[in-house]
Amino acid sequence: MWEAITIIKKYRPVVIFEFGLGASTFYKVNPVEVYKFLIEKTGLKLYTFESLEQSYF
Repeated sequence: MWEAITIIKKYRPVVIFEFGLGASTFYKVNPVEVYKFLIEKTGLKLYTFESLEQSYF
């Protein structure tokens, strides 16, 4: 897992994902865990499509 975090921190990719009830049950994670991984461990920023649309138009 640390290799993935290192690559994400180094290259700062755009990550698009969908996270819903089915995924959280299947992967046995909750939204807080996903948020902490993306924001706290990798330093990425989290946006919704709605927030991006409002900032560009």
